[in-house]
Amino acid sequence: MKRLVLLGVLVAALSSPLLAAKNSEKFELPWNVVLNGVQVPAGQCEVTWTESSGAGVQLTIKTADKQTVTVRASEVEGQGQYT
Repeated sequence: MKRLVLLGVLVAALSSPLLAAKNSEKFELPWNVVLNGVQVPAGQCEVTWTESSGAGVQLTIKTADKQTVTVRASEVEGQGQYT
């Protein structure tokens, strides 16, 4: 459940105008979550993304304490959102 909430936060942070402007964005994570087996603490985070093959995107989330987590996401065609 927390993973879905985190992805919802990422979707909000990665709207299509932001994608056109740059490949990174800062956002506030309201609570601790576990992502890919790594505990990500609540607080200020920065996400960067790179396109991979097809509609795939690789997200790298960097926390305030310099911890990084990398996950794969896929673009939802025509919506400018990621899942």
